[in-house]
Amino acid sequence: MKIQKRLKTKLRKNDAVRIIAGPHKNKDVQILEINKKTNRAKVKGVKYIKHQKPTQDGQKGGIIEMDAFIHLSNLALIDPHKKNVITKIGFKIINNKKFRYGKKSDKIIKK
Repeated sequence: MKIQKRLKTKLRKNDAVRIIAGPHKNKDVQILEINKKTNRAKVKGVKYIKHQKPTQDGQKGGIIEMDAFIHLSNLALIDPHKKNVITKIGFKIINNKKFRYGKKSDKIIKK
């Protein structure tokens, strides 16, 4: 089994991001959770279909739609100060506190 290297991510939960690769390219979504072990983020709005068999407990089988996990390298942050513009993220230290900022707008990104 191949061990994946853990990426340092600057993306956070509830960030608005744009998918930059794959079948859902150029779609704007929101991050629901981030899995640092697999370098993937669960995003809202991109669905995948799962086929499920019925169980003896009475659960019915069929097609279930669930939110999908996408690799972090396929996501880019949408700058909250400039609409519809993707940006890279940097860090600034102000009064001994570390803040994220969008490099295109040069403004601090609030949580």
